[in-house]
Amino acid sequence: EIVGAVTDVSWGFKFVRRLNIIEGSYSLHPDLRKYYDLKVVLDIAPEHQWNRLKRRESQKSLEQFRDRWIPLEQQYAKDTKLMDCADLYYPF
Repeated sequence: EIVGAVTDVSWGFKFVRRLNIIEGSYSLHPDLRKYYDLKVVLDIAPEHQWNRLKRRESQKSLEQFRDRWIPLEQQYAKDTKLMDCADLYYPF
């Protein structure tokens, strides 16, 4: 949670508004999207994803990611049109 001050130049006063950052593979599920003011998708390239996984996971876990979790995540993104719902999209 980040709280920051914003100056509204036209009115000349400051107000504080709360900013909540919700992240995760399933945080933009279609049932949740209506609750967000701004939706940002960071799309990591498969080779970057794999390199990051290799640095932190065991061999057995890597195999599970490759054989199960990555294909499920890709199918989820496709089925829910995840990339199309973003207000901001960043390929990474």
